Order: sequence, then C-alpha cells, then structure tokens
Amino acid sequence: MTKTSLMAALLCAAACQGAIAAPPAFLSQHGMSDTCAAIRQPAAGMTSQEQQAFVICNDIALVRQVSTFVDGASKRYQGSQYTHREISFALRAQLGYMRDQMRLSRQMLERIQLRPGEGLALKPGSWVIDLNGDGSLSRWEEDFFAIPARAHGTDGHGASSGFQRDAVIELDQSDIYWMLSYHYFLEALPEILLSYGLEGENFNSGSVVLRDPAGMKRAHQLIVKGLRVSDKMRRSVLAEKDDRKEWLANPRQRDSAFPLALDDEDFAIWGKALGMSIPLFEGRTLMPLDQRTPSAFTPAARVCADGEGFSIKAFFESPPKRPLLDMTDGGARRYCRKIDAAHPASGLLAFMRQYAERGNARAEVGMRFLRRLFWVN
Repeated sequence: MTKTSLMAALLCAAACQGAIAAPPAFLSQHGMSDTCAAIRQPAAGMTSQEQQAFVICNDIALVRQVSTFVDGASKRYQGSQYTHREISFALRAQLGYMRDQMRLSRQMLERIQLRPGEGLALKPGSWVIDLNGDGSLSRWEEDFFAIPARAHGTDGHGASSGFQRDAVIELDQSDIYWMLSYHYFLEALPEILLSYGLEGENFNSGSVVLRDPAGMKRAHQLIVKGLRVSDKMRRSVLAEKDDRKEWLANPRQRDSAFPLALDDEDFAIWGKALGMSIPLFEGRTLMPLDQRTPSAFTPAARVCADGEGFSIKAFFESPPKRPLLDMTDGGARRYCRKIDAAHPASGLLAFMRQYAERGNARAEVGMRFLRRLFWVN
C-alpha cells in the first residue's frame, strides 16, 4: 500500500466511521436482521439512509427489550413475595431505559432531512421476530410489524388475516415528521412516570410522590414539540405531489399502505384540533372545566369556577406533590386561572364533544374520528 492510499484509508476511517458494509435493507427478514446487526450505535459520518436505519433498528431493539421485560415480569412478580418497592425499582429501570432509547431515536430523527430518493424502502410485514425471547413465535409476534389492512380494500398489498403482508413503503420527509412526532409523545410518557416515585415500601394513594419536577417540565416541552411537528407533518403531507409507495397520504394520493384513507375533511379536522391543542398546551389558552362541562365527558370536569379554566402549562410547571391525593377533593383547582383576553377559553373540549355527540347518533362517526386521531397522532 502506498503512502497516499494509506493516508486515504486512515482519513476514511476517521471521517466515514458511520458507514456500513452494505446499504441498509428492510425489504426482508434477512435484510432487516443484517442491517440492524451492523448499525447498533449512532456514529459520525452516517449517511441519510444509515440515520433512518439506526432509528428503525433502535426502535425494534426497544420493542424486544420491553416485550422481554413484560413477559418475564408477568411471570416473576405474579404471586411473588417481592415488595412494592422492589417492583417499583425494576419498573423504573425499564422506564429509564425506554426514555433514553426513545431520546436517541428522537435526536436522530431531528437530524434527518430527506431529499427525493433518499428514503428507505420498508416491508414491515416481512419482519417476524421472537420479541419476548422465549424461543418461539406467537401469533402476535408474527403480526406485530405487519400493517393493518384497510376496512374497504387494501390496494393490492396482499392482505391476509387483516394485515397487508406485502405492502412496501418508501419513506419521505413527511414520514420522518410522523415518526418524530410519535417519538416526542412516547418519550414524554416515561418522563412523566419517572418524575414520581414510591415513598415507603408499599403502594397507597399517598405513597406516590414527586421526585423530579424538572422531568415534568421536560415532558411538557416534548408534548408541545410533538404537537408542533404533527402540524408540520400535516402541511408537508398536503403539499406532496408524487404518488409512489406512500405511508401517510393526502387525499390526492392513491398508492398508500396507510390503514386509513384520509379525505379533505379529515385533514381539516386534524388541523383544527391541532390549532386548538397547541395553544392549550403552550398555556396561551385555558380549558373550561366548570359547571357547564358534562362530568361524563371528562373526569376532570367541574373543577374550576365559572369564568375560569384549567391551565395545562401550570400543571406541568408546578406538578402536584402527591397526585393521587392532591388532584382529588378540589385539589385540582390550584391550576384554574381566570379566562380573559390574554388567556381565552379553549374550544377543544367543545370541538371534541361535537364529534362525540355525532358518534352517539352514528357510532362510526365518533370511532372514525378517534381512529384517525390515533393514527396521525
């Protein structure tokens, strides 16, 4: 080897440490397994496709870890002599791992800006994994990554037993936003749970106490970012002009594996819901929870006086010390604020109640709304 070629090899080793032996491949079980074996940690110099692959592989590994823990814990702690504190310690360790891995994936997703043709092609129906590590494949494991079929046809994606086995997706930037918004929300959940801990050896209504107020503030920031990215995703999907192996599709795209067909009304409702949710979580509006709020619609109803609204921002910035006690018997009123010009009432509950009432007359209307909210986050 000449000095020049040796220097080139050394420079590549330093600058190209993110490169893998073969391009990421997710169109088969074998390709997915080989790709994930090669990409285990984020690295400098990763290509756009390697960044996408890292997120997918890291999330698959997290699903395996959580499935193994849940399966083992259900057997280990059922009828055991473990104290509530010992069980709490094991759960917190898992929640901490979940949060940290979700953060790694989220931070990678924040870096990805796809140009046309850079999105990975995925065939999730081909990924069949022993998720709980028991050495066998259960039906739920065979179906876990398969995309559910649409209720009214599957666009020829090989649906069987309610799943699109042969569906292929080519990721684009809108799909990255879809993944990123979910990661913000999913990272916020363990942050909230880890903000609290068990005081004493046994669980009761007063033993759950606030340990990390900063964790609640981090969770709040994640939720707000997730809502903002969801709206960014909605606008990005609507602006798409192509129509090839889409995941989340706009009303003018037909080649989509998304389990639900979204029409113009769905996108309008989605935008309206986000337009009310974002200022509510940012603290710019307040949620009316007074005598006019039906208690059957929300457990938190009737906590504020007329002319006041619940401040979600205040709840996260000054979380209850003992939530199972502090949020009952009028304790939630400490988060009520006066509704005025600077902090008007949010129309989100009334908006959602409108669809719930429509669903009472036509069940499919309400369920349609809820299903779409879940899938588009």
